[in-house]
Amino acid sequence: IEEGRFNFVFQNKPLGPLIEQMVSIFKERAGKKGITLIRTASRTSLPVVRIDEEKILLIIENLLDNAIKYTPSGGKITVTTSVKKDFVSVGVKDTGIGIPRSYLNRVFSKFFRAPNALHFYTSGSGLGLYIVKKIIEQHGGDVSINSAEGEGTTVIFTLPIVKVKKETEGGSIISQTPSGDRH
Repeated sequence: IEEGRFNFVFQNKPLGPLIEQMVSIFKERAGKKGITLIRTASRTSLPVVRIDEEKILLIIENLLDNAIKYTPSGGKITVTTSVKKDFVSVGVKDTGIGIPRSYLNRVFSKFFRAPNALHFYTSGSGLGLYIVKKIIEQHGGDVSINSAEGEGTTVIFTLPIVKVKKETEGGSIISQTPSGDRH
């Protein structure tokens, strides 16, 4: 990723079906652990975003995997989506072990795992959230985390909406990517 050899193939796609697909896959796994996994949707359908589908699936998989790993039986994971200005926002909130506040500034660092995670679940490289951040940045989005030890964690990422402008003269359609480049 750092050397730019992590190839991205961007396409304009709706995000909703990808989220539904991953929630469906992870719902059974969460259920086997005694965790409720729900998806709440915004009142409007999600607009099209310019994404590398494989990489976005990897992000959602990573976030759901972490939420299930660090949420004990009886817990709950909620996947939310919303549209805010020019961005689609996706959140994964769990009622898991949480991250101590003093470590929140390091969660997107390579090889970092909070001490309570090491005690709760011993496997993992500490690269997951680092990779999530790098992929989201390549998409022109942002990722943030809010957590409290013993209360759970919420990870939210945003992706820019693809703007499509229709021009009346000549009936041509001009599509603009999030960076403003015309195609």
